[in-house]
Amino acid sequence: SFTSICERVPPPVLSGLIRLYFERSSRVVMGHGGIIDKFIGDCIMAVWSAPVPIDAHEVRASVCGHMLIWETQQDPLKSEFNRAGETLAIRVGVATGEVLAGNMGSAARMNYTVIGDDVNLASRLEGLNKQWGTSVMV
Repeated sequence: SFTSICERVPPPVLSGLIRLYFERSSRVVMGHGGIIDKFIGDCIMAVWSAPVPIDAHEVRASVCGHMLIWETQQDPLKSEFNRAGETLAIRVGVATGEVLAGNMGSAARMNYTVIGDDVNLASRLEGLNKQWGTSVMV
C-alpha cells in the first residue's frame, strides 16, 4: 500500500513515516537474527545465515515475517500512519535455499548482497500475497 500512500502524503510527513517503519521493522529483523541487506524503495531485503550460518534460520525468518505484520498494527506505527490518514499494510515473502553471498558491484562501488533463484523466489512470494489477499508467504 506504500505506493498509494506516497501519492497522498506530503513529503515531510512521508519521510518520517518511512523512517519510523524502517526503524521498527529493522529491530524486528535483527531481533530474529536477520541482517538487513538493503532498503529498496519501501522494501526491506533481509537475509539469515549470511555471511555467518545460524541455526534454524528458516524458522527465524518465518517467525520474523509474522512479527513484522504484527509490528505494523502496534503503536507508534499504527498511530502515526493513522494520524496521516493512512493504514500501513505490508507483505512478506520468505524463501530458503542456496544463494551467492558476497561483495558485488564494480570497482567504483561494491555492496555486500545475496543473489540467486531463491532470492528471486522470496520476491515473487511477496508479490503473490497481493493476488491471494495474504500477508506472508513462505
